[in-house]
Amino acid sequence: MNLLYYASWPSNNFLLVFLRSCYRKSIHTQGMEKGAMAEGALASSIVSKVVMNLGSTILDELKLMKSFTGDLGEMRGKLLAIQAVLQDAEDRSTKDKALCLWLKKLKDVAYDIDDLLDDFQTVIGQRQLDPRRQRRNMVCQFFSFSNLSIFRYVMAHRMRSLKERVDMIAAERSKFQLFPDGAVSRSEETKRETFSMIDESKTVGRSDDKEEIMKLVLDDTSEEDVSVIPIVGMGGLGKTTLAQLIFNDTRVNDEVFDPRIWVCVSIDFNLKTIVQPILTTTEDKCDINNLESITSFLTRSFTDNKFLLVLDDIWCENQEEWERLKLVFKSARKGSKIIVTTRNQKVALMMRTVRPFYLQGLSEDDCWELFKRKAFEKGEQEIYPHLMRIGKEIVRKCGGVPLAANSLGSMLRFRRTEESWLAVRDSELWKLEQEDTILPSLKLSYIQMPSHLKQCFAYCSIFPKDYEIGKEKLIQQWIALGFVESMRGGSWPIEDKGKEYFRHLLWMSFLQELEEYGSAKYKMHHLLHDLAQSISRDEIRELASKQATDNFDACRYASLPEYKDISEIPLTILKKNLQSLNLSQCGFLQELPRSFGNLSNLQSLNLSQCRDLKALPESIGSMRRLQTLNISNCSHLSALPESLGSLQDLQNLDLSQYSEVRILPRSIGNLKNLQDLNLSWNVSLETLPETIGSLENLRSLILFHCWSLHALPKSLTNLVKLETLNLVGCKGLTELPKGMSKLTKLKTPQDNR
Repeated sequence: MNLLYYASWPSNNFLLVFLRSCYRKSIHTQGMEKGAMAEGALASSIVSKVVMNLGSTILDELKLMKSFTGDLGEMRGKLLAIQAVLQDAEDRSTKDKALCLWLKKLKDVAYDIDDLLDDFQTVIGQRQLDPRRQRRNMVCQFFSFSNLSIFRYVMAHRMRSLKERVDMIAAERSKFQLFPDGAVSRSEETKRETFSMIDESKTVGRSDDKEEIMKLVLDDTSEEDVSVIPIVGMGGLGKTTLAQLIFNDTRVNDEVFDPRIWVCVSIDFNLKTIVQPILTTTEDKCDINNLESITSFLTRSFTDNKFLLVLDDIWCENQEEWERLKLVFKSARKGSKIIVTTRNQKVALMMRTVRPFYLQGLSEDDCWELFKRKAFEKGEQEIYPHLMRIGKEIVRKCGGVPLAANSLGSMLRFRRTEESWLAVRDSELWKLEQEDTILPSLKLSYIQMPSHLKQCFAYCSIFPKDYEIGKEKLIQQWIALGFVESMRGGSWPIEDKGKEYFRHLLWMSFLQELEEYGSAKYKMHHLLHDLAQSISRDEIRELASKQATDNFDACRYASLPEYKDISEIPLTILKKNLQSLNLSQCGFLQELPRSFGNLSNLQSLNLSQCRDLKALPESIGSMRRLQTLNISNCSHLSALPESLGSLQDLQNLDLSQYSEVRILPRSIGNLKNLQDLNLSWNVSLETLPETIGSLENLRSLILFHCWSLHALPKSLTNLVKLETLNLVGCKGLTELPKGMSKLTKLKTPQDNR
């Protein structure tokens, strides 16, 4: 009791840090003793973040502690050496359990180093101090003699433990024989062979797609001498099968196209890849190690010929290599065609001469036909009507992907118990240990993904299946959680970089675009959601009610299901290490637990759609690292706590869609880092506080359809960084403050009533 009382005083924050670090260490030890073999593919993101932070101004702040800066510098050096081989480690970890465990240990220690740096910044009160005062003076004033010894003891204890763990992990690296940049393993992992032959009688549901592309293949009216027809779609959708059907159609025989060439490109997109299959059909000579010889041979092969070339499974986005290849086609006969299959929309747009053909999934009936052929022998369907019924439910898991239908059917071919079929129906695909085709095929795309995108993709598993994802909200969460790499001193805004990440996921078919009421929404295919779950495992959790008693020590990002009462929320999830929490499905939740104040590391909180939520707890002010807060569509929310002003890192605040908030707290002016404030459709909002003029970094203020708003504060003219001001539908607003001309960065009309 006395210890807790003593620790509660502000001057003894160091003791609290020490006790918390000891608790975290015990939790970490317990987790390792359980031998959890979690996926290590997310290590590169946190390691990259820690390496960047260790090279930042944090070392300047620690210059009073010279021994600490030496330890931190040494740890950074070892992490940089590990970072160079992380791509190789991640690629190989899918098949090497020892390597997977090594990555998990690396990820754990990186998170603990990140926590150390965060706790240090919290202790020195960096976020509460006046930024205009000199940093050295602040540090000197803070480190009073009475606190210095405790601070050194706590930091030394944690630093020693972390340094020992980093040393051990660095020493273990050598036994795995890892290569820089993952070049060797990536090539081996993603190399797959395809060929042109196909049994058309065993294909289902592609006749219409085939005929649509055949029209382009047989079209001789094109202005292009050589037409490029891209077929685009996610892995397992049947792009290669469709290309095989076209290649073997009698209408494209040797009398129409000569030569006809099939090339499985995979990642090796270069002239040498193209020349090898042609060499097998001719007596002509070519030195495949000499670029001039290759170019000359290919030019001779295509000159004055009307050819059909299939380039199957292209990954490479190298425009220069494609331009080089096009040179050898310059003398080909008009009407020549190239069919390209790719998972990457960017590749298709780079190579096309006609609009890319975006391959869609099969109908449920076609998937069922494929599944039946694999799962049942002839005559068995009548014997097992109960399995037929379950099989149709299993087919829904396939989401129109023929590879999934074939694989699941093959898996169940020799299982005839209802229990085994129900187990497949009720399990996530990534949990099916016997399944060795679907996810590995999709994972090829993940392996090819740049490391900085892997965490962004895996994070999408926090959303439920079929969840409609808002682009801007998702990017804001990525930024808040540190997934979007920002170059210090760079001119490219971090939001634009986040949009580039999003576009890349869209190009790679990891996200699908939906049209709804004229605005774009996005979602993940079920199989890609399963892939994201298989990568993230315990670190990113979309919880189910039955998981309320689970151990959440490894969980950093969580989405909770439709809890209706505060008593249903598993308090074990509300731990300090949590960085993102999504409660958007808890529409009937009326209040939040008091222990919300424990989430001091939370950076993203989504309370949208919590329609019955009546108030935010004052403890929300303890979430000092919170950067994005979404409380849209909380129609019973009547007030915001004054503690909201303590969220010094907050950058995005969304209070849109019919809340009952009439007045914003004056403390909102303390949110010096706030960039986006969305108050649209707040029909009860009557006024904005004068303190809003203190939001010196505000760039977007949305007051769309705030009917009751009758005046804007004069201080609004102080928002010199404001780029967007939306006042559409503000019927009660009769005039604007004088001096609006000072807002020179406005990009939208000031008043469009």
